[in-house]
Amino acid sequence: GVVLNDRLSDLVTEELGVEGVLILRVEAGSAAAEAGMRGTRILGEKDLVPGDIIQSIDEHRVYDSADLTDTLERYDIGDRVRIGFLREGRVREVVVMLE
Repeated sequence: GVVLNDRLSDLVTEELGVEGVLILRVEAGSAAAEAGMRGTRILGEKDLVPGDIIQSIDEHRVYDSADLTDTLERYDIGDRVRIGFLREGRVREVVVMLE
């Protein structure tokens, strides 16, 4: 339900001094969209507004898209996972049912 880009994620998380995976885009109708997760926005020609930065799935830390994929592969469709993420400098959490 999300589109990621490791290169952009690395640049943004390094600039912000945080760890995790930046969400580039949230797919319409996905579980991530239903949970209210936000993708990155571009304002004007040069202003980037970072989307949510996923930092954990349940108790598993997430540092890049490979970590995210590896962690999600431990679950089955229909499982509920707790996603820890950073939005606008605040740590938040949401429960998502995997599709």
